[in-house]
Amino acid sequence: MINITQRRINDKFNEEFDILHKVDPKVLAAQDKGSTMSQYPLEELRHKSLFPNSKREIHSIFRYPAKLIPAIPLSYLNSKYLPDEGSILDPFVGSGTVLVEGQVKGYKGYGIDINPLSILLTKVKTTPVDWNLFHSIKSEFWSSVIEEDPDIPVFTNIEYWFEPQVQEVLGKILNAINQISNEESRDIFRLCFASIIRSMSNADPIVFPPVYSDKAKKGNINRSFQSIQAAFDERLDYIVKTLSNHLSTLVAPHIPEVKLGSATDPRVYPENLDLVITSPPYINAQKYLRTTKFELFWLGLLHERDKSELEREFIGTERLLRDDYSLLDNLNGQHWSPWVSKIREVDEYRALIAHKYFLDMGVTFENIYNSLKKNGKFILVMGNNSIRGIRIKNHEIMIEMAKDTGFSFLSGKIDPIQQRYLSTKRNETADFMRFEYVLIFSKD
Repeated sequence: MINITQRRINDKFNEEFDILHKVDPKVLAAQDKGSTMSQYPLEELRHKSLFPNSKREIHSIFRYPAKLIPAIPLSYLNSKYLPDEGSILDPFVGSGTVLVEGQVKGYKGYGIDINPLSILLTKVKTTPVDWNLFHSIKSEFWSSVIEEDPDIPVFTNIEYWFEPQVQEVLGKILNAINQISNEESRDIFRLCFASIIRSMSNADPIVFPPVYSDKAKKGNINRSFQSIQAAFDERLDYIVKTLSNHLSTLVAPHIPEVKLGSATDPRVYPENLDLVITSPPYINAQKYLRTTKFELFWLGLLHERDKSELEREFIGTERLLRDDYSLLDNLNGQHWSPWVSKIREVDEYRALIAHKYFLDMGVTFENIYNSLKKNGKFILVMGNNSIRGIRIKNHEIMIEMAKDTGFSFLSGKIDPIQQRYLSTKRNETADFMRFEYVLIFSKD
């Protein structure tokens, strides 16, 4: 059953949402001096007043980088953009925010991501659980941990990041988790294990990507089995309580289908979708794989020997090969050529990163277009950034690229960036991003 009453309430929010709230021109000027967006007027996204209680606790069960704030998909998951029991896709699913909110509303959800940890997290958030079975498994878990041999991954400098006795205990916990036969229960334990990995390492528990911390090492030198057990139990109890409370509010939920793969691969896309909402990576992207490498290595979701190859598949990657430089032969005549050509004058490597990023996003747009029904909508959340001091108007470029693909541009909104466990400054060749743009397209 779909909660029609709740949907009507949200539709009322949407009517208020459509009231024009023009952005102060000074704000836009500060963000994008010299912008040519006068042909595409922007409005401010007033989600804070329309959805003041939009942050469900389920979104906090795992600290994942660059989370999309729930209020953005909530602004579009309604009858203006979707029929009852309509279908949605996020091809950069990340922490699963779009699919979680879509599931709450009763929509059919699909997700794609190249990071295996994203797939695990999204599945845990959206999959019903046999709680009687889970608690039965939980009651016998620690007795099995004691009996297991440690299952310790092999990766470079593991001794630098993890103290020997910590490795031993974590390895025992991991081996016990892997013996759990029920998939839904096992995934919850795996997510809990991933959520304590950083705090058990010698890395700063806050900073992304991992940075060595003497303070963290000092806290781990004499860490005991009992202290690790206590940390695991505390986190598991929180995840279980939050997850069970959330899932209990869902009525006959559609379980989203999430696939591991690249947004540039047409084979992983569903068909006949009503709506796509997504926030892709940025040029000079945060090193998402490096950020989650401890969790991936320990869970066996990624082996170190495969890391470089997987990094190359990320959109916005800095992991390029010598042969990739030939791509710059086709730089002229592209919507992004004026900016990337300027970057090339001072840094050919960074120019190639940007050029390949836009080429990959062009392929992604084609895949999204082909997956949508006629009159289906595409909501793109992204920001502008600078490379080597050159400000790239990503939002303008994306609009033109989408139009080339066949989309019609309907409107654009602007949203101040909040801290989402990801610095708005990507690296030393970039600068801080203050705003994200919400661009709305239609497949005519």
